[in-house]
Amino acid sequence: GNFERIGDYAVNILKTKRTMHEDKIHFSKEASKELEVMSSAVQEIITKATNAFIENDVAAAQTIEPLEQVIDNLKAELRARHTKRLQAGECHIARLQAGSCSIEYGFVLDDLLTNYERIADHCSNLAVCIIELSQGSYQTHRYLKSVKSQENARFMESFEDYLRKYALH
Repeated sequence: GNFERIGDYAVNILKTKRTMHEDKIHFSKEASKELEVMSSAVQEIITKATNAFIENDVAAAQTIEPLEQVIDNLKAELRARHTKRLQAGECHIARLQAGSCSIEYGFVLDDLLTNYERIADHCSNLAVCIIELSQGSYQTHRYLKSVKSQENARFMESFEDYLRKYALH
């Protein structure tokens, strides 16, 4: 089911990109660079989750949740940056009329970000299944709560590594 949902969200991204191409919608250079960072993180989490599933690799599965949290952070940060660009006047009237920056582009951006984030969520679901089944239990919420706690040094170290790797400039 998680792989099917990942595929559904990938199709949504493809449709959005196709619409952007057909309607000649282009993000600013800043937004495009930011989306590239998000896309790279999502590509990595898909690869990690798929490989962990195929190889039934619990250690690899344990590296997925910190990356999922970074992707959640990226989604929030990219939304905030778009809003900041609008509010700071970087998207002034001439640019709005020229179509290079607009509130409507914000909807397209949000659609892409939501689909990326949901893919990461389903990769996390796959990882939790691998881990929980290896332990003979299926207490997903309890597992996620314990793994994300500040006391989990391995999670925090991986999280910090991914934050650095996928930092926005």
